[in-house]
Amino acid sequence: TMVLSAGYLIKEGNDYGIFRVNAEYRGWWPIISFTGEFGNYKRLQGMVRLPLNFSKKDINYSVMPHISYNFEGIASLNSQNIQGGVTFAISKYKNSLELQNKIGLIVDIGGAKEINNYGVGDMIYGNLQINLPGIFKCDGFSLYGGAQLANNNNLLGYNAMIMKPRGVTLAGTDYTTIRGSYSFPICYPDGGVGSILYFKRIYGTLFYDYGSIGILNYIHNGSSMGAELKSDFNFLRL
Repeated sequence: TMVLSAGYLIKEGNDYGIFRVNAEYRGWWPIISFTGEFGNYKRLQGMVRLPLNFSKKDINYSVMPHISYNFEGIASLNSQNIQGGVTFAISKYKNSLELQNKIGLIVDIGGAKEINNYGVGDMIYGNLQINLPGIFKCDGFSLYGGAQLANNNNLLGYNAMIMKPRGVTLAGTDYTTIRGSYSFPICYPDGGVGSILYFKRIYGTLFYDYGSIGILNYIHNGSSMGAELKSDFNFLRL
């Protein structure tokens, strides 16, 4: 019921790296979590979310409202805001060979309200993901679209609450993104090196992404296309 993690990572926009700690308690309902990032730039977040799951035959429905308090900045220059939103999802159960739910719909909407007038303003966001069957039995097609808008006119902004095009790391205040991908299994080795390394599945993804990022009065447009090669495997029986 308690999950704790800690580490050091190099994060986008922070070349010096940061320490990160996370604590999540699942013994109550709702779930309560805390995240802290410490370095030249400090970020603290306390979140409460309420996962509601329902099922009927092979269809699963879920609703998850969430709210968080966020504090981030450098020394006395800090931003404080309240963020909230809700995620709706409908999906058909998948078997162990399928890469994704053959039919699925995820809608996530929310926003943020600044509470200390630091300059980041208020923000709203929304995104939609649709999963559809592929050409062959275990393949899958996924289409994603999202937008995030803030009412400020300076360089300060919220973290991106929607996905960016893959390979695009630029940060701004406004975001729009469209992502399309097609995933397919390549092979199921079901073998490896004794009990050290065991490969369960090797699969690939082809994708094309397009998006725009707004900074002040400038709009940066970016796109990417490519392929990913992935594998599900056990290492030392883990």
